[in-house]
Amino acid sequence: MLRSIGRHLVGEGHEITVLTAQPAMNRWTAQKRMPWREKLDGLLVVRCRLFPIGFSAGLMMRTLNMLIFMFAAIRHIVFRRRINSYDVILVSTMPPVLLAATVRLGALLTGASFLYHMMDIYPEAAIINNRIREGFLTHCLRNIDRKNCSAAIRVVALSDDMQNTLEKRGSSISNVRIINNFQLESFGVQGDLPDSMRKPEGSFRLLFAGNVGGSQGLDMIIAAFSELDDLPKLRLDILGDGAARKSLELQAGKNLGSRILFHGYQPIENATQMITTADLSLVTLRPEIYRIAYPSKTMSYLAAGSPILAIVEEKSALARMVRTEGVGYVSPQGDVLAIASSIRQAYEDRESIEKMRTKALQLAAREFTSEAVLPEWTKLFEEVSRERALKGKA
Repeated sequence: MLRSIGRHLVGEGHEITVLTAQPAMNRWTAQKRMPWREKLDGLLVVRCRLFPIGFSAGLMMRTLNMLIFMFAAIRHIVFRRRINSYDVILVSTMPPVLLAATVRLGALLTGASFLYHMMDIYPEAAIINNRIREGFLTHCLRNIDRKNCSAAIRVVALSDDMQNTLEKRGSSISNVRIINNFQLESFGVQGDLPDSMRKPEGSFRLLFAGNVGGSQGLDMIIAAFSELDDLPKLRLDILGDGAARKSLELQAGKNLGSRILFHGYQPIENATQMITTADLSLVTLRPEIYRIAYPSKTMSYLAAGSPILAIVEEKSALARMVRTEGVGYVSPQGDVLAIASSIRQAYEDRESIEKMRTKALQLAAREFTSEAVLPEWTKLFEEVSRERALKGKA
């Protein structure tokens, strides 16, 4: 997504440098050494080295990598000013809070403007996902992030729900702009799907794509699946990896490998082909997650013409969109029978599913393609440029 945004801004006449890391999500990706510096779609990409970690990596290794990247960021911004001189520095929310604070400091020391792209809101996200408990640490992190938001020339949030969460912190939201994510572009070559990923003739494909972690609530989906043994053509395809995969495979029991299939991480080219053939795609969120994030997989599902089953609170922006636009179903979290009922309704009403496909494609074209969203980034940078110019005159 960042590559798409950067390429668009280069086309608007901006010069873009991306500071990132060598692939380090796991040992397999860490073996794919990338150039330390390269030009990519007009972007200058600069990479630093991190330790390879997996989904089960401990807090110490994750903290070490975070500190390494924070040091690389401040070194790049401040101590190499003769090479790098930036007007605007954009940072996202991973690593959370402290990277934004580091970039905020770098921007202050160099006279640049700090732009905060909030994909998630921390420390609230960590609290909701039971990674840390509310206490002194979260109080400090929330104060730091409140300062991050106040110092930013603009804060980009993904939804009204996220903006409301920021407002409830007691901060001004006058600098907040809502720009949602869009369908991920493919920068690779589409090949043939392996036979194991092809949709069997006449089957009903229920699909999940994304991180297979604790906050996705996939245990509820597999529990609901066990209530649908009388639907012989129903199958669940799960694309992605994560800390919860092993426990979910055990939970799948006799259905594992036959009606419930785990395909692991897949390149976007494979994922898109599978989503296109899905009869119903899953957006599953733990309670309260909607307040601090917006699931980007939603855009990929809609753009591929797949109806959605959203397991989320009724009052969320996501649920309102699904119901208002008629692109799927909404079911409450934790209610296995309600989730199973929604899946059964979709399975038995194929005519409605086909109508939802058409509506999904129309909605995606209107709101969730790069062509629809990237002009909002153009407007954002025009705002920032005007504000910087006014400050310069003052």
